[in-house]
Amino acid sequence: MTRERAAALPADDFRSRNPEFREPRLSKNLALVERLRQVGARHRRTPGEVAICLDPAPSRGHRRHRRRAQRQAG
Repeated sequence: MTRERAAALPADDFRSRNPEFREPRLSKNLALVERLRQVGARHRRTPGEVAICLDPAPSRGHRRHRRRAQRQAG
């Protein structure tokens, strides 16, 4: 997303009403994407791949697999 694309969103696009796509959050989000792009370039990854790696939420089923491993180990 760019500032120009956000400004050109049609009125029926939900993002045109979403605060994440309007100032001041838009500038913060674009700065974050640029930082993710820099980190990704060092590791040959896209900004989206870097963002997924930084997501603090566990993957679906993570707790179940962790518990299964704990039961098998002890």
